[in-house]
Amino acid sequence: MLLGILGLLGILFFCVQYHWPKAEARLHDNVSQSLAGVAQPQNGTAVNNFNLSDGRDVVLTGTAKDQAHMDALVAAAANTPGVRHVQNQLQIEEPAEIAEPVEIAEPVQLAAPSLEIIQSDTGVSISGQLADEASAEIIRSGVQAAYPDASLSDNLGIADDTAPAGWLEPASATMAAMTDLTDARLTITDDTVVLGGVATTNADAQRIFSAAQTNFGADTTINNEIGIAPPPAPPAEPVLSIASDGSGNIVIEGLIADVADKNRLLAAVRQATGSDSIQDGIVIDENTADATWVEPLVNSLRSGGRMTDLNVSVNNSDATFSAAVADVEQKQSLEQLLDEQLAASTNLTAEVSAPEPEPEPEPEPEPEPESESEPVLSLAERMEQVDTTGILFDSGSNRLKTESRNILDRIALILKDFPDQQVIIAGYTDSVGDAEQNQLLSEARSFAVRDYLIEKDVSPAKLLAFGYGERAPIADNTTAEGRARNRRIEFNF
Repeated sequence: MLLGILGLLGILFFCVQYHWPKAEARLHDNVSQSLAGVAQPQNGTAVNNFNLSDGRDVVLTGTAKDQAHMDALVAAAANTPGVRHVQNQLQIEEPAEIAEPVEIAEPVQLAAPSLEIIQSDTGVSISGQLADEASAEIIRSGVQAAYPDASLSDNLGIADDTAPAGWLEPASATMAAMTDLTDARLTITDDTVVLGGVATTNADAQRIFSAAQTNFGADTTINNEIGIAPPPAPPAEPVLSIASDGSGNIVIEGLIADVADKNRLLAAVRQATGSDSIQDGIVIDENTADATWVEPLVNSLRSGGRMTDLNVSVNNSDATFSAAVADVEQKQSLEQLLDEQLAASTNLTAEVSAPEPEPEPEPEPEPEPESESEPVLSLAERMEQVDTTGILFDSGSNRLKTESRNILDRIALILKDFPDQQVIIAGYTDSVGDAEQNQLLSEARSFAVRDYLIEKDVSPAKLLAFGYGERAPIADNTTAEGRARNRRIEFNF
């Protein structure tokens, strides 16, 4: 009996030892399936594990996402057939920190570079905005090369948020091509170039536009706003009016181009009339046409002797001349001068008045010739006997020195012996000082000699006076002796 019981126990022990591992494996699989069937949280999968204790007890380890997830896992394990007890060692997972969203910076929008260069009579101004100082220096150098003598007004701005300018060199080259323009202007904004200013001709404007197209290329829009200057106005005609009021006052008005011509006219009127009351109303305008009648009129006034009631009008090619002179001989001499000088360059109407000559006295009987008469000398031979180098003047003046009068008195006696002989009085200076002033001084001195000889009863009709200034020196102007010889009065026949 006892043996039978022991045999059953042995059989039972064998069965347990044989079947228990398989039962435990099946329970493990069933628990795994139960846990796998638990819905996972939407924000991720929890990490959870389990093991069996004493074959039918389940120990849950690991992490659950939240409490609800943990409760579902425990319930699933407990409801698995064969599970006797569930030990919960699960931990709830710490929530992960949610990263702050990263803001993506907007791309920086760079401003377009700009430039404006304006040239005027007062200089050149530069304005606009560029990315850096190096770019600005390229523009400044180009402008200074194009306008080296102009003052520069620099108002260029530098900003980091400005895009680089790809047109720096084309801008400088185009500005160099625009130097022939008046009020030149070059403006650049975005991809547009504007050319401005005033050109002399259409060809100049087109040349500059073509240069800009070549410099900037076909991708750049170029607006040509260059204007064409109107043709220059024709020069004004020179005019002149000389009016005497009969009491020594003279008013001179007119329009001429050259201040030197004006000074010569005033000096000639003062010399011809002897008036110290001359009102100058001559206007100088460089746009006036050349007054070809100035030289002939000056020559007529300076060589015509002293005159009163002088009235002259020159308008375009028409001229009138009227004056009163001392005698018929002077009248004839002045009329001849006007005909040779002023009438050659104008349509001249001249009226010269002089007192009627007194009746000539009866000629005295000629003396009987002496038996042994001295040989008759010519005018040139007698003049060679006179030392004309002694005709001197006050420094810088046409006033004769006292010692010069004795020489001129002798010359007057000689000239009166040759009443039909034409005499030219020529004045010269050295080369010291202004050539124009020397010319005027030589003329004034030759006329002073002529006036003195007329006072000594030499016929004015036979005396012509001219000044030659520094021309025709007879000695070296670099030495004091040579300059003294060049300051001279000559008499030519």
